Amino acid sequence: MAYIEKLQNNIWVQFSIPILLAAAVTWLTLHPYIEVSYRTPFLLYFGVIFISAAIGGSRSSIVATLSCVILSFIFLLPGYSPNSEFFGIGTCIFLAEGLLLSGLFRRVEKIQQKLSESEQRFRGIIEKSAEGMLMTDNSGKIEYLSPAVITLLNQESGKLVGKRIQELIHPDEVLEFEDQLHKLSRKEVSEFEFLRQVKTKGDRWIWIEGLAMDLRAEKSIRTFVFQFRDVTSRIELEMQKEDFVQITSHELKTPVTSIKGFVQVLKKRHQKEQREQDMMMLSRIENQSEKLVKLIEDLLDVTRIKNGELPYHFSLFDLSAYFTETIAIYQTIYPNYTFTFTSQGPAYVYGDKDRIAQVVSNLLNNAIKYSPGKTSLEICVHTENGRTKATIKDQGLGIPKDQQEKIFERFYRISTLPKEAHNGLGIGLYISKEIIKKHGGQIGVNGQTGSGSEFWFTLDTVKQQREINLRFENSNTKL
Repeated sequence: MAYIEKLQNNIWVQFSIPILLAAAVTWLTLHPYIEVSYRTPFLLYFGVIFISAAIGGSRSSIVATLSCVILSFIFLLPGYSPNSEFFGIGTCIFLAEGLLLSGLFRRVEKIQQKLSESEQRFRGIIEKSAEGMLMTDNSGKIEYLSPAVITLLNQESGKLVGKRIQELIHPDEVLEFEDQLHKLSRKEVSEFEFLRQVKTKGDRWIWIEGLAMDLRAEKSIRTFVFQFRDVTSRIELEMQKEDFVQITSHELKTPVTSIKGFVQVLKKRHQKEQREQDMMMLSRIENQSEKLVKLIEDLLDVTRIKNGELPYHFSLFDLSAYFTETIAIYQTIYPNYTFTFTSQGPAYVYGDKDRIAQVVSNLLNNAIKYSPGKTSLEICVHTENGRTKATIKDQGLGIPKDQQEKIFERFYRISTLPKEAHNGLGIGLYISKEIIKKHGGQIGVNGQTGSGSEFWFTLDTVKQQREINLRFENSNTKL
């Protein structure tokens, strides 16, 4: 390809080749033994135009056209003297067609030039990008990798091209990765995100995060494309954070539990002695201790969720009845708020009642925390299309649309809330989301800033006794 481009840019080639070809064809046409050439002289001249265009481009095709016309008038016209008028018309037609072909060749050259410039620009962006890009065939065999990948993996390009991408993935993760790749190959998905460990030079493992795309339908690509970046520092920081949370939570739990026990002993003694002032102070200490215990338990739950160790005990229960009991308790604790509950009747679901209670508690506490006093909280449980949906609507500050998905992430707190409202670590909704996900349900929030929020979650409704029995038989008490 480069050799042809070099020829096309050579002025001598652009002019000499078409002239020589035109002269050769003219000589053949004049040869007495080549009768076909004599009868249709311009047929061979068209071959001169195409060959010249292939070698020297559109400029050569113009030179070829003009050379053929000139040579035909000089050498061929005398042989057609009785029909010189028809020969002249044929020559003019040939000239017009030759110039038209040259124009088409020029158009093709411009398109090719634009494609070449676009390819170079695209390649330049890829090669200068800090993100790695890698292309493979259906089986995962590497066909192309960007310089960033070579730098990232600290290996030579020649050693990676032809290798299967699965060979770079950590052994503990390769089966899951191959399953994702097979789904991509079978067109069950058009793309998938991944977070994997890959091996670099010296058997060092790093974390990469990216997106795999099926671009086989793109004629100019026809491969799987993997775009990724090094996130080792972020993952290591997250691991350190999780280790810190786990260790700290375990270390705090024992002394806090002891404090709570000592307070209860002191309360009993002071109650006998009727020391009301001390009782009030001890009650406050106990309440704060309970809050601290709840916070520690939440932190431990975050760690258990991350490790897949959060226990679940599934059973059948009436979600509507549970809400009725819970709201009665909350109405007693928070008399300044009005709790309005509506339900269509019993709503039986199959799940861990204590974990669902944890979700409901988180949602109700948030609704109270971010709503002004003497306002109404609307709670509703209804069943539709085999799903039971619970909603809790408050009259608080509301949540911006762009943060409604983020609030279910770990340690995320809404940036638009007043500073005094930022109590808590931002893990309650994350725990709630993971619990609902484990139950096969969904959780979300509606509303906007200034108009309150409506949190909701859904669970499968259990209607028939046969279905209930099947779920009990197929379920272990722990997931």
